[in-house]
Amino acid sequence: MRNFAILKLLKEDHKQILSLFTQLESLGTSSKERRKNWDKLRRELTRQSIIREDLVFPRLNGKNELRWLARPAVAFQGYLDRLLNQLEYGNFGSERWEETLREMKSAVKEYMELEREKVYQTVCENLTPRELEKFQSKMLKSRVA
Repeated sequence: MRNFAILKLLKEDHKQILSLFTQLESLGTSSKERRKNWDKLRRELTRQSIIREDLVFPRLNGKNELRWLARPAVAFQGYLDRLLNQLEYGNFGSERWEETLREMKSAVKEYMELEREKVYQTVCENLTPRELEKFQSKMLKSRVA
């Protein structure tokens, strides 16, 4: 298994997302600070979704031998999108909202392992050095946006 800088970036992103979940859980159910933290978490999860849709899924779907890995990645993305919608339009801080947030955290943590160990590793192994450089550049640029 080759060592890719992209995997390091991904681990950093995952660490930040988990930290935002933890911060969110520690802030009670209705504070302004909690709302700001939720907005940060939502933006970060959305940023990761865009990376997957723009950079990862096309690579997985573009090769027959990688399509097996695209299915769980695309399924997770659809599930995450539904949960984000429920939270975005739900009653912030309600019991139902909190249950959905816990469900999302659990799903995100589970998917992170697959993403790090299989999805990104496989994608990176199937990129040319130039494509790998572009991928890394786009990931870094997305952090600034």
